[in-house]
Amino acid sequence: MVTTNQLRNEAWEVNDLLTQYVILHNHLLKSAGTFSSLFRKIDFQKLHDETVTLLEKFQEKTTELENLAKDNLGEKERQFFDCLLSYTRALTETVSLLSAMYYALNEKAKGNKLSLKDHLENDKKYQVSIKNYLSYGVKLNNLYKSL
Repeated sequence: MVTTNQLRNEAWEVNDLLTQYVILHNHLLKSAGTFSSLFRKIDFQKLHDETVTLLEKFQEKTTELENLAKDNLGEKERQFFDCLLSYTRALTETVSLLSAMYYALNEKAKGNKLSLKDHLENDKKYQVSIKNYLSYGVKLNNLYKSL
């Protein structure tokens, strides 16, 4: 049986992964979203590689949580756990989309085509995924307080 403390520890581990994601996300905003980025060489390959590594960590955490899903939990613990799993899945999707964006930007930097339309579509999907994980995050924070 999974204890409340184990659930809290799992949530903190997901939070640590979130922190790593935020760093990569902020790098996209700082390096690629400024006027000065037009004059600097940005290592999108490195950013893509780092994002892929983080994606693998999120996938491992999701699998780990899915394995815990089989355990018996009390009502409050089950609600928290289900929300944590949904949150982790949503973050995994967001990191996957960020990875795809970095990949596309890296390919463009190598001289391959990336239309503005394609970039905007990728960004739109990414923004929707951010809203999705944030909504789970609000629910998760409220459930955490009640554990």
